[in-house]
Amino acid sequence: MNIKPITLLLIVANVGVAFWMLIKFGSMTDTNMLLQNGAMYAPVATWSTFVTANFIHIGLPHLISNMVSLYIFGNIVENFVGWWRYIIIYMVSAIAGTTAVYFFNPNVVTAGASTAIFGLMGAMAVLVVKYGNLMREYSLWLLLVMGYNLYQTFTQPGISIPGHIGGLIAGILVTTALMWGLGIHQE
Repeated sequence: MNIKPITLLLIVANVGVAFWMLIKFGSMTDTNMLLQNGAMYAPVATWSTFVTANFIHIGLPHLISNMVSLYIFGNIVENFVGWWRYIIIYMVSAIAGTTAVYFFNPNVVTAGASTAIFGLMGAMAVLVVKYGNLMREYSLWLLLVMGYNLYQTFTQPGISIPGHIGGLIAGILVTTALMWGLGIHQE
């Protein structure tokens, strides 16, 4: 699968932030460093935190798992909705996820692209429903991956339930609003 341009840009941005943090601070896991650089923690959050928290990752395994997911889901969604709708879905899902964390889990430091990635899973669910024949090859796979990720969200410690659910709901709603009346756009 060829990588789509906005998906590539998002992966480069996330990896770039991670390497910058490693070079400048020597860590991606120090809580004070995470807070100083924009991780979500409601008591000290600023308006920019609602965006920056989505580009900061807490350790290399966190970064790698999110970038693999972004590569997979991002390419599919960007291919079907086009670049500008993809940016809207991604960013609204990211901000909705961090907003959910702000209100429902305010005393925990959170970061990562998974809020937006759950939004992309929500977008794919809408696309499967709307364009069943074109998305048939993704239907079972999407159901299994979403089920597994939701299971992990609710059973693994340290995973942001409000962030994931907020991103998922936003992805469903935004994709429905952007795509429901339109024909398919496949690049």
